[in-house]
Amino acid sequence: MRGGAGVGQEYKSEKYLAMWYKNGNSVGIRRKFGDGKQCFSFGGKRCGLSREVLEGFAGMVLKKLDDGVSEKDAATWAKEAVRRDDD
Repeated sequence: MRGGAGVGQEYKSEKYLAMWYKNGNSVGIRRKFGDGKQCFSFGGKRCGLSREVLEGFAGMVLKKLDDGVSEKDAATWAKEAVRRDDD
């Protein structure tokens, strides 16, 4: 992650990067290949979860992506997991 400790440090992906956005209290998932653009983000200001919890989800998302889960399915999983955990 730029500007501080890496997000999802427990898992390092060869293809994707997780970035922490402190002003938005969210995690962005970015490609390390091709266009290098951000695929999706999860969390947000209205999300009551801490940075540590969101970083844990980021590590799980990176692992899912490296295991072959599509970006769309990984985004859906992350957003649902954050919503469930925030309740």
